[in-house]
Amino acid sequence: MAVDYITSLSKNGLTDWLYQRATAIVLALYTIFFAGFLIGSPEITYATWSHLFAATWFKVFTLATVISVAVHSWVGMWGILTDYVKPNGLRLLLQMLVIFVCLIITLWCLLILWGA
Repeated sequence: MAVDYITSLSKNGLTDWLYQRATAIVLALYTIFFAGFLIGSPEITYATWSHLFAATWFKVFTLATVISVAVHSWVGMWGILTDYVKPNGLRLLLQMLVIFVCLIITLWCLLILWGA
C-alpha cells in the first residue's frame, strides 16, 4: 500500500524525529535556566521580571523556545492525527487547526516580546 497523503513537517520521518529531539533540547535548556532563575532569585518583583525580559538575549531565547514548542507540538500532533484519525478530510482539518494555533501563539509571543 503506497502512502499518498503526507502533510508532515519534512516529508521524512528521520528529519521529523530530529526536529523533535532538537526542540526537546531547547525546551529542556529553557526549563533548566528558568528553574535556576526562580530558585536563585531571592525576591521576584516586577523590576526583576522587567530586567530579565528587557535583555535581548532572553527575548531571543524565549522566542526560540516558543518556536520550539510550536515545531515540537506540530510533529507530535501530526503523528497522533496520522495514526488515529483515518478520514483524510477530518485529519486535514485538524492538522490545519493545529498549525493555526501554533502560528497564532508564536505571533502573539512575538508581539509580546517585541511589540509596541
